Amino acid sequence: MGDDFGATQGYAGVARWNPMEQYVQQLIAQGYPEETARAYAQQYAGHFQQQQ
Repeated sequence: MGDDFGATQGYAGVARWNPMEQYVQQLIAQGYPEETARAYAQQYAGHFQQQQ
């Protein structure tokens, strides 16, 4: 079960249990700056919280 994006390794697997962080890391892997990815994901924070 490998991740498609290596960036999560630096986060000690945070993305595995945090859907919003996983989404942020996917955006970063697609080339978005981290600030942009986090701002975009924050707009959908309520959506991620409902899934947990």
